[in-house]
This record gives sequence, C-alpha cells and structure tokens, in this order.
Amino acid sequence: MTREAGVEELMASNGALPEMAKLLAIPLDEILVIDDGDNDIAMFERSGLSISMGNASPEVWRGADVVTGSNVEYGFANAVERFILGVEPARVASKISLILTIFLEEQWARP
Repeated sequence: MTREAGVEELMASNGALPEMAKLLAIPLDEILVIDDGDNDIAMFERSGLSISMGNASPEVWRGADVVTGSNVEYGFANAVERFILGVEPARVASKISLILTIFLEEQWARP
C-alpha cells in the first residue's frame, strides 16, 4: 500500500481526526478542518468548524460550515487568517502562506 493509499484509507474511515484530537488532548469540537475532497465530509461532521475550499465539489460545500476561496484564490490562507488568527482575509496571501500551500500540495501529489 502506498503512503497516499494509507492516508486516504485512514481519512475515509474517519480515524485520523479522533486520533489526532486524542493525541493532542484537544476536544473534537475545538478542531477546525480545511479540505476539499469528497472523503472529507465525514471529517467535517466531527470537527468543531469545517471549511471547504472553493475548488471542492458542491457536495463538499454543503457538508462544510463555511466555504472559502479556491486554491488559486488563496482560500487556505484566507481561512487561516480569518478563523485562526482572527483577522479579516488579506487581499494577497503572504509568502509564507503561499509556500505552505505549495509544499502541502506537492506532498500529496507525490507517488
């Protein structure tokens, strides 16, 4: 089984979020989740706040509490600024946010 298949299986079984919450001693209702896949809807249902990326399917949008911008609209950075840092989204993402987004996308795209 590849790394990605293992992660997908864990996420699909909804096992990762409760395990992370337990490991970090954070109640599930205090966890914010940002994602864009159909398999994330179950995770959305267990988190305190769920945010769908704008490039997700309408089904994922309906499963989330909030829909942010797409990847190219810096939706991830804007959601972090607004819901974690408590500031209104900036018009242009900082270089750090952009680098983080690119890094995460590359990690998930690796075979």
